Amino acid sequence: ARLSPVIDAADYVASPLGRARETMEIVRAAMSLDPLQYRIEDEIKEIHYGHWEGRLAADIPDQDPDGLAERRLDPFHWRPRGGESYADLTARIGRWLARLDRDVVVASHGGVGRTLQGIILELGHAEILTLEAPQDRIMVLRHRDIGWL
Repeated sequence: ARLSPVIDAADYVASPLGRARETMEIVRAAMSLDPLQYRIEDEIKEIHYGHWEGRLAADIPDQDPDGLAERRLDPFHWRPRGGESYADLTARIGRWLARLDRDVVVASHGGVGRTLQGIILELGHAEILTLEAPQDRIMVLRHRDIGWL
């Protein structure tokens, strides 16, 4: 019901990762739309944590103390081995955002949501990392404005 104003006007895209696709299918079904009629866009997948991927945050200090120390020096630009930084993610999401030419309903991830907010609101690097990324709300982005449903 919250998305009913955009049912016909929007494009629907999801990250290729399973939980984003599942979310999109639930949303579309709740809107009485075909749950499978959406596009997958690789560019809106979550930030890749490289050699940290799949590890518990509590284990990182023991498993990679040097990487953790480097990350603390510059968390926006630090890149894990085989992964990407928030700077990389911001560039990727910025390219995707620049190509949009109509309203879009997106099912993606917390890092992507923070990055989108940062780009839209023209925030600094440190601010992007502290932005809210709730899992139980819908973020509505319009030009230079962000709202929550």
